[in-house]
Amino acid sequence: MNYIIVLCWLCACALQDAQQRKIANLLTLGGLAVALLHLLWSGSSLTGASPAAAALGMAAAGLLSLPGYLTRSMGAGDVKMLIALGAASDALHVLLSVIGAALVLIAWVILVRACPAIAQAIPRRMVFLRSPHAKDHPYAPFLLLGFAFTTLWLITQ
Repeated sequence: MNYIIVLCWLCACALQDAQQRKIANLLTLGGLAVALLHLLWSGSSLTGASPAAAALGMAAAGLLSLPGYLTRSMGAGDVKMLIALGAASDALHVLLSVIGAALVLIAWVILVRACPAIAQAIPRRMVFLRSPHAKDHPYAPFLLLGFAFTTLWLITQ
């Protein structure tokens, strides 16, 4: 059930990022606040991890996003979103979600380059997903898919 909360929150982040290439603090910091409150209240993260595992997830998210932020290939909203995801889950979820996001982004760029008609089928309000260049894409939609694939994989194990 709590996985659905995380997926819905990531959907909201992904939709806003796809439309504006920006994620509001209300979403990122609000998600972090909800994750931390749940962690304090229940003694586990939204995915059932221990507080220590969630803290490690937040640290891993910070370390994984730091190079992207310093090179300006990742925005502050993306960093806050990853840290909130770490608080809501654990380091394994964060790591596999980031790997999944990278793989989905690569596949999407290859697909858009091979068949530009697919990019034109994307609604105009999500214009940032139409680009054939990986550096132009918003990160949240791909992190959403990376987390969804990670969740499916970990639940079936």
